[in-house]
Amino acid sequence: MVPARPAAGRRGDGDGGARLGAARAAQAWLQAESANWLAALRVAAAAGRHDEVVRTAESMHWFSDRWTNWGHWPTVFGLSRTAAHALGDDVLAATHANYLAWAVHYCSHQPRESSAIAEQAAELARRGGDATQEAWAHFYAAAAAIRLGEPAGAVPRARRSAELFAAAGDREGRPQALLALAAAQAATGSHADAVATTDTILALLADPATAPAAHIGDFTRTNALTQKGETLLALGRAQEAERTYTEARAVGARVAVPLLQAIAALGQAHALAELGHRSRALTAAREARSFAESAADPARLAEATRLEATLTATTD
Repeated sequence: MVPARPAAGRRGDGDGGARLGAARAAQAWLQAESANWLAALRVAAAAGRHDEVVRTAESMHWFSDRWTNWGHWPTVFGLSRTAAHALGDDVLAATHANYLAWAVHYCSHQPRESSAIAEQAAELARRGGDATQEAWAHFYAAAAAIRLGEPAGAVPRARRSAELFAAAGDREGRPQALLALAAAQAATGSHADAVATTDTILALLADPATAPAAHIGDFTRTNALTQKGETLLALGRAQEAERTYTEARAVGARVAVPLLQAIAALGQAHALAELGHRSRALTAAREARSFAESAADPARLAEATRLEATLTATTD
């Protein structure tokens, strides 16, 4: 979930235009009023209103994927994990520990700390008998291992996560676990396996019997396509990679998350450059830089800027 981090089993916007408009209005409000509702959450936590804290954090966890650069998600989910523990519910505590594992990894960029929290979540989930939260804990542990440069250790964790999600019939979680598996396979050099795994994800997303809610499906499809494009590039299949990135950008435009758009545009730029289409590659690199600026993502911004400079020099 970087793969964005979906969380467990909630349905959302649906396909209707009115609902989509309402979701966008809600996002605008949450961003504009973030200082106020965060302050209210702190007050509720200090007052021991644990149920309110947990319910507020629960309502935020899918939204948090759309605004990873806000900077305060570790605080939100740290408060909710503490509140869940205070309520004495192991499954609730596991759930909010998993949310915190996501925030520490993807927002604070501390994968080792995230891995430790995920291990705690796994133990709580096993104690509470909740396979879905145990699956999420394995997913976050796998994601952390990949980022720590330990992809061989990530493969079995991702497989176990996918197995648990499949057994639980969790439509949202299973594709995320397979995304982690594909990333780990690619990082270990098993590129053909990684392509096959991303194809499995895309098939799950396309089948009404296994597809998650539409907004989660589009988010996940964008990630799967960019992962597949990256792997195809590594296999030297630049033309297929460019087509895959083009599709990722089309889906990503519906999702409208700048980080996902930056990743897809940057991949497309690399594929076009490899194919010798330098003018088109330069356009894609410039678009990637703009998206990375909007996402406040320094790594992609630096990569897009370097590629743009190289392509500008060679095109001129």
